Amino acid sequence: MAMIIGLRILIDLLHAFFGPALMMSRLGALLVSGIGVVVGVVFFIGMALRWRLLTLREWLMLPMADKWLRLFSK
Repeated sequence: MAMIIGLRILIDLLHAFFGPALMMSRLGALLVSGIGVVVGVVFFIGMALRWRLLTLREWLMLPMADKWLRLFSK
């Protein structure tokens, strides 16, 4: 639920900053989708590390896993 509220606030901020013309275009849709994907990936990786969903061997099979593990291990 918090993700939905956060994404809605982000969309409203982008709408206020860029204006309704950009937000109703394909470029605006690409911008919102890209931000949503990035936020979702970071949230999922953070929760997966916190709840220890994957073993170290499984993490290392993912692309760029060594960088993610170093970033979140601090």
